[in-house]
Amino acid sequence: MKKKNLILWLILLFAFIFYSSSLSFFFISDDFFHISFNRLAEIFKISPSYNHYIPVFLSSLFIIKKLFGTNPFVFHLYVVLLHILNIFLVYVFTKEFLKSSRKALIVSLLFSFFYSHYEAVYWITGTTNSLMTLFYLLSLISFQMFTKTRKNICLVFTGVLIPLAFLSHEHAITLIPIIICYGIYRKVRVKNYKILLLPIFLFCFISILKIENTHLEVVKIATFSQFYQSVIRSNIYLLIPIPFIVDNIPKGIPLLAFLILMIIIFILIKKETKLLFCLIWLEIHILLFSSTSLPQPRYFYLASIPALCLIISFLSYFKKNVQFVPYMFLLIGFIIFLSNRSREWKETSMIMRQTITSLNTMYSRFSKDKKVYFVNLPDSLNGPPWNAYLFRNGVERLIEYASGILPNNIYYLKTVKNNILLRNDPYINTKELYRINNSAVMLYKEGKLYFSERKIKEEK
Repeated sequence: MKKKNLILWLILLFAFIFYSSSLSFFFISDDFFHISFNRLAEIFKISPSYNHYIPVFLSSLFIIKKLFGTNPFVFHLYVVLLHILNIFLVYVFTKEFLKSSRKALIVSLLFSFFYSHYEAVYWITGTTNSLMTLFYLLSLISFQMFTKTRKNICLVFTGVLIPLAFLSHEHAITLIPIIICYGIYRKVRVKNYKILLLPIFLFCFISILKIENTHLEVVKIATFSQFYQSVIRSNIYLLIPIPFIVDNIPKGIPLLAFLILMIIIFILIKKETKLLFCLIWLEIHILLFSSTSLPQPRYFYLASIPALCLIISFLSYFKKNVQFVPYMFLLIGFIIFLSNRSREWKETSMIMRQTITSLNTMYSRFSKDKKVYFVNLPDSLNGPPWNAYLFRNGVERLIEYASGILPNNIYYLKTVKNNILLRNDPYINTKELYRINNSAVMLYKEGKLYFSERKIKEEK
C-alpha cells in the first residue's frame, strides 16, 4: 500500500512539474470576459447574451481577483492545482470502482497527461470543465461511499455537490442519470434517489429562466450531420486516444472504427458487467455536448475518465509485460502532443501580451466616441480541431483590460474570405476599408496590431 501511495504522489508531482510551464502564460481570449466581473450580483444574474449560467466557476475567479488582483500567474496556478486535485480524485473513485489499485494508478497516470487536457489546464476559461469535474467526482465518490456504508450523510453531501457541479458547467446535468445508473449497479433502493430532487428542480428552474431571458440566436443547436460527426469522432478520439493517427483517418473509416469499438466494448461488458456503467457514462456525456458542438478538447476532460477505464479494462486481459508497451506508447504520445500544444498556447499568450501593449498605446491617441475597426482578427493561432485560441471572444473586455475603457463603437471586419484561422466577421474589400471616414482602423498582422498608415495621417 505504501508503494502504491508513493507512486500516486510521484504522478501528482510529475504532473505539476510538467504543467508548471503554463504558470507564465497570460490571459487568453475569453479569459478577459470571465475575469471582468467586479460584483457578485453580476455573476449570479442571467445574461440574455450569454448561453451559459456558471456562477460557481465565475465566483472562483472573482475571489482570486479580489485577493490577488489580475495577476495571471495566480489564476494559472489555480488551474494547475485544480487538475492535480482531479488526478487524485480519479484515483480514489477508480480504485473502488475497478477494485484494483494498480488499474487506478494507470488510469490516474494516463488521465494526468491525456492529450486533450491542454484546454482545461493551459486556458483559464477551460477551468469551467475541470471545476465541474472536481464536484462531479466528489459527488460520485460521496455516493460511492453511501453504497458501501449506507450512511445518510454521504447522500447529503452528494445532494449538495451535484448543484455545485451543475453551476460550474451545465454538462454536469449528466450526473443525475449517472448516479441512478451507479445506484442500480450497487442495488441502491429507489427511496434514496430523493437526493436528486434538488438538482432536478434547480436544473428545471434555471433552464426555464434561461429560455425566457436568453436570445434564441445565442443558443446553438447542432444539425443532424454535425451531431452524427461529433458522436462518432468523439468516441474515436476518446477510445483510440492517438490524435496523430485519428486526425488522418480517411472518410468512411470513422464509422467502421466506431462499430468495431462498440463490438469490443460489448464483449468486455459480457465479462465485466460494471463496464456498462462506464459506457453509459461516456455516451451520455458525448451525446450531450454533441447536441451543441463539434468535438472540443475541453469537453473530453470529464469523458476521458470512463474512456480510460474501458481502455485499461481491455488491455488488462493481456499479460503484464505486454500491457507495458501500449501504456508507454500512449503516455509518450500524450506528452509529445501536450508539449506541442504548450508551445502554441505560449505563443498565443505572448501575442495577447503584445496586443495589450498596442491597445493601451493606440487607445490613448483618439477619443472614446471614435469608431474603431479591427481587421483580420484570427479566431485561433493554428485552426481546428486543436485550437490555440486568440481573439475568439471577449475583445471588448480585452480593450477594457488594456485601456480601462469598455468601448461601444468597435466593429470587426476581415479582408480575406476563405481563411479558417480568421473569426467569422463580415468581409470588406481592402479598397472600401480605406474609405471609412472618422474612424481608426487596427489591422492584425503576424501577431501584432497596426494602425492603417492612412488612418495615422488622418488622425494627425
